[in-house]
Amino acid sequence: MQDRSPKPRPSSPNKNNHRHQGPRPQQAGGQSSQNGHGQQGSGQNHNPNHRRKKFFRHRNHQDQQARREGGSSQSANSPQTQQQNQKRFLERSYEKYINLLDQHLIARKKFHDLYYRADHQQLNRLERIFDQTLKDLRTYEESLSPELKEYVESRVNGLKLDQTYTLNHPSTVQEHIESVESLNVEVIFQDPHLLQSQIQCNFENDTEESVGTMDDYLRYKG
Repeated sequence: MQDRSPKPRPSSPNKNNHRHQGPRPQQAGGQSSQNGHGQQGSGQNHNPNHRRKKFFRHRNHQDQQARREGGSSQSANSPQTQQQNQKRFLERSYEKYINLLDQHLIARKKFHDLYYRADHQQLNRLERIFDQTLKDLRTYEESLSPELKEYVESRVNGLKLDQTYTLNHPSTVQEHIESVESLNVEVIFQDPHLLQSQIQCNFENDTEESVGTMDDYLRYKG
């Protein structure tokens, strides 16, 4: 008869025996495998990109510190600083004037473009904005000092007049002026508001004086 009793299983040598093994051998350089992170961290120090970034960070820090020290050492009352502040103030004043002028030009364009197309409420709003922008512009012009007015005027109307022809032909221009002044012609312009019946009537012989008050006129009109 065959023996059918269960046979004992052979124990696996790699499953339970690794707990009783000694410490693992250290890797080259005297570091164990548990210090893998330490090796990775120390390896970054030898990375040329890392050293380059560190160098630039250090140099930027030195530049910022030098600028701060230079700014603190420079006196706020020095002539150079005062000149720079004055220049910035003039430039800000000019920019504010241009901003107010642009707002007024935009408001004027909208008011004129929509004058016959907008309803009564919208037209009143456009007219109010137009008047307000013009008032703000004139108020700011009056608040400027003479120095600021001169600077803004030089920036806005800084272009010189074109006098090329007058400088090249001074005699021709003078002759034209003298010829116009010598004409002395009285030009009579026709009144465009008169009716045709009023134009044909002649009131030279009318000597009757207009008398009475407004009440008399209203009674006369009924």
